[in-house]
Amino acid sequence: MQKIRFNTVADLINKKKKLCEYYKLAIFKYHSQFRLPLKGRMWEEVLENILEKAGFKILTPVDLSAKRGRDIEVSQFNWVSCKSCKIVWKKRLGVQSCSISGYRLSKVEDFLESILIFDKSFDFYIISMYSLIDGHYTYELFVMPVKILVNSNFRFDGNKTNIHNCTQLRVEKALASQLWIDIYDLSVYRQFRVIKVTVQRPNKINLL
Repeated sequence: MQKIRFNTVADLINKKKKLCEYYKLAIFKYHSQFRLPLKGRMWEEVLENILEKAGFKILTPVDLSAKRGRDIEVSQFNWVSCKSCKIVWKKRLGVQSCSISGYRLSKVEDFLESILIFDKSFDFYIISMYSLIDGHYTYELFVMPVKILVNSNFRFDGNKTNIHNCTQLRVEKALASQLWIDIYDLSVYRQFRVIKVTVQRPNKINLL
């Protein structure tokens, strides 16, 4: 298997202690009020706040971004794509896996060419993954260069690609050609994990 290495962008992010500090703080504050996991559009807004608090200058906030995959524009690193997903334990195989939703490809027949073009519009993914075990949420923050998850090593056969680095791309045509990134063994990408946080799931919400 090809050794995966950080590019300069992700390496720099990995050394940012404040990013880890504010991610952990955000997780604890969020679950001081809510039972449901931090994910989706809520995660995008929280990530913007985390980046800003960590000292990054936000040029385009998440609510003003209008292009697929480009969620937040950061002065130091161009655009980032914010993702969240649930970690699933595959007991039979003894591995953790996840599925990351991408973007809609609309009326595009050459899926891979389209995906590679779109993914040149931002630098890296910032992915918050979570699991719930015995009343506790565990969150893991990954900073991954785009070329690690999506690259020319994939070849589409129908709506799915070959498996490369325990990863497969697929396009769900029933969902307006929605791209999905299926990771069958998350340990392959552990080097891109920035921080792991465990917090107790509250028994009730505490908003009011």
